[in-house]
Amino acid sequence: MNVRSRLGLLAVTTTLTAAGALTVAVSSASAEQACQANITCVYAGGVGHDGGSYEVQLGTRSPGTGLANISESNRNRLSSWKNRSNTGARFYYDTTQNGLGTCVSMRAFSQASASVGNPDDNQAEAHAYNRAC
Repeated sequence: MNVRSRLGLLAVTTTLTAAGALTVAVSSASAEQACQANITCVYAGGVGHDGGSYEVQLGTRSPGTGLANISESNRNRLSSWKNRSNTGARFYYDTTQNGLGTCVSMRAFSQASASVGNPDDNQAEAHAYNRAC
């Protein structure tokens, strides 16, 4: 099932798979502003998903969410993130899934936008929101 709605300038796409997994993508110039307090938001970049420009919100998570694999459609698209919570978070890449590989911290109350050529750009296979690396 695929549902699209438009709220002002904000386009939201939600996809519910047969297995019950929900993925959310927000795209527009206001995707960065859509990141609310006490959550962590992850984004794909611009053209080709490079450059980390907060253009497409891949999803949001609340503090305390444990380790999970990233959906196949969003794997290796993460270019930038904002952690607006008081809890550290992390993502992993170069894994066989389930968090065995390179760990990148998303520290509490911080954000980062990976530039093209940064080894963390377009990298993320698993993620957790209960502590940093």
